[in-house]
Amino acid sequence: MSEDRQERFTAYVEALAEVIGHADRAEPLRDYCRGLLLPGERKSVEPIAAVTAPARVSAKHQSLLHFVANAPWSNERVLSRIQELILPVIEGVKFEARDDHTLALEMPRSLDLNGVFATLNASNIRVRSMRNESNRLEELFVRLTGDNKKVLADAAKVQA
Repeated sequence: MSEDRQERFTAYVEALAEVIGHADRAEPLRDYCRGLLLPGERKSVEPIAAVTAPARVSAKHQSLLHFVANAPWSNERVLSRIQELILPVIEGVKFEARDDHTLALEMPRSLDLNGVFATLNASNIRVRSMRNESNRLEELFVRLTGDNKKVLADAAKVQA
């Protein structure tokens, strides 16, 4: 792993360690995350212990097992911190992870959607599909007709 990646990984794990509580959880968290990133077919605690501490597999296995089985931290706080760490900051945009594959965003109409896509792309976040929670065409029609009430009223008078 390059020095830059190592520094980024260390900063990432330290930021997560801040929300998982007790300082004794920082080392198992680092080893667990490192084990998930290292090559290997199985990603359970025993193989992770073998690659992260080959000289003391049994002790590391026990430590990782305790870390994973006794997880008293708030998943919401951990996920929120992950979002803070990996999502780009875009002025006026609010992100919310709905599940493992869905990222919802709330943004003002004045913001260019293409700019948001470009920023996400620059952060290595690929948008595979998109949908609106509300029907934007319907909203556009309502807005246009609302803005043009006088024009519509005049047109109705002409037709009458």
